[in-house]
Amino acid sequence: MQTLKEWLESVRRALLEEGFKFTEFQHVKPGQYFGLVKDLKRGLQMHVRAFRDGKLEAEIEISRFYLEHPQWKRPAGEELSRILKRHRIPHLKETLILPPQPGRMPKTRTDWRRSLLHPLAYKILALYTLCLGVILLALFIRTEGWIRGPLFLGGGLLVTLGMGIWVVVRAIEKALKL
Repeated sequence: MQTLKEWLESVRRALLEEGFKFTEFQHVKPGQYFGLVKDLKRGLQMHVRAFRDGKLEAEIEISRFYLEHPQWKRPAGEELSRILKRHRIPHLKETLILPPQPGRMPKTRTDWRRSLLHPLAYKILALYTLCLGVILLALFIRTEGWIRGPLFLGGGLLVTLGMGIWVVVRAIEKALKL
């Protein structure tokens, strides 16, 4: 007889064999044991969460690469059930948690990688901000009088802002594996 933890591990292994992957940046719900995601055709993704009490949650939603990502999702209990049956993993329909029924899927999708929201645009902004901050700090060193204070403050703020933008962009790229 399998323990609950062994059963959850068999579910995890089956999903990994089906092409699901771990994602670093996901909303972790209370009691969640693991969460996996798989890219599907037509710009969709399937998410599966397993909980320590043995419940499983499955949904299909628009891929994270589209601005409409958080706007639409649908239950994927049947798809998950087929995967579990294929791997001969016993389960009950009652163990599947289904999210609420979706609204309408958006007619169009905006690939943010081709928009101004792409991280490259922010990297360029970060570099310009850093350069301007360094220029102001260089001017601070070479000037005298009342203007030194604003130059130092402005240069320091711009360098800090540029570094902050750079760090956030790198985190986003890591999350999206760009």
